[in-house]
Amino acid sequence: MPLDRTIIWLPAHRFTLARCSRPEIDQLILHMQQSVRSEQQLKHFVATGGRYDQEYIKYYTGLDAILLPTNSLWYAFNVTRFTQARTEILVGPLQTHNHPLMIDMKNAATALNSSFQFASAKTLYGHYHLQQIADHRAVVLLPYAVLSYGITELYALGIPMFVPKIDFIVELNLVIDRTLIDKFYCGRSLKFDDMPKQHTNSHHPFSPEDIISPEAIHYWLQFADYYQLPYIQTFSSWTNLIEKLSTTNFKTVHDNMHDENVRRKVELTKKWKSVFAKIDRMQRVIPQDYDTAIKQLWNTTRLQAI
Repeated sequence: MPLDRTIIWLPAHRFTLARCSRPEIDQLILHMQQSVRSEQQLKHFVATGGRYDQEYIKYYTGLDAILLPTNSLWYAFNVTRFTQARTEILVGPLQTHNHPLMIDMKNAATALNSSFQFASAKTLYGHYHLQQIADHRAVVLLPYAVLSYGITELYALGIPMFVPKIDFIVELNLVIDRTLIDKFYCGRSLKFDDMPKQHTNSHHPFSPEDIISPEAIHYWLQFADYYQLPYIQTFSSWTNLIEKLSTTNFKTVHDNMHDENVRRKVELTKKWKSVFAKIDRMQRVIPQDYDTAIKQLWNTTRLQAI
């Protein structure tokens, strides 16, 4: 910003969080657009932690955010051994004690005379360590959001993951933390009609905030992390889950995920270095007062108060 600092916007969730009125959202969008103007003395960047938010930002702002994926590669990668020592198949999110859908998995296993057992990490271990997770063959993931650090951690560990296909995940109504108008955030204080219209630079056929249209929900869920990352297995029913668990070579999947993690870490390092290289290191002209500073950055004389 004009106070001798570069801004890197990097939301790993909807960039509009805590803006629960149309004027607040409009002002935020304007601030983002103004901050990356080409005539800025300093270079500022709009980035994002996932493909979903990259498309979400484009939909409302028209800006092409740099994809700098949220990950756990610098603390959870290459620090464990994939032993498959435990017989239980874990059920995630890992912070859940006993997911209500575990009974459906158990019933499907029984119907197919399968010996698979399902358990949560919290029930087995309470406070668990990464190696304890890596001792399991696989995780059945029942995601409530389109991006989470728990998923990135599992991927960095190389634990084979099984996720419901989009049709099935919509049928189960699992992803309840996706939009600004979800009950977690603005809820009843913000309605779909209050949201800004689609930016002309965006060409998505549906709004990401549409929670009524099945077509819109299906369309936007394709950008969730677990449908973007390779080697995550999908299943169309509980019976199909048991069938896939029975036929999957977990070691092969783990090895493929490991190789993908190596590739992603190299690519992500290059992306960050590319951003850093674009930051102007020349001496900067620092405004002498606050009003001049916000005028240069936001092209306005007054900032909104949250």
